[in-house]
Amino acid sequence: MNKYYKILEKILEKGKIQENKKGNIKYLLDQQLKLKPADLLEIFETHGIARVKLRNELELFQQANA
Repeated sequence: MNKYYKILEKILEKGKIQENKKGNIKYLLDQQLKLKPADLLEIFETHGIARVKLRNELELFQQANA
């Protein structure tokens, strides 16, 4: 299981629920997820996202971390 799925599992198991006008949100404070482009590639490849979308997402991710 990759980093992304591990933190999602942690949120689902230990998260608190916040209710607002948009619905219920489950959250977990004091957590941080650091992903490298290779981590994102693994996530996107398992979800059948088109290659163009994958490339665009990776570029946005790299710009945000520059």
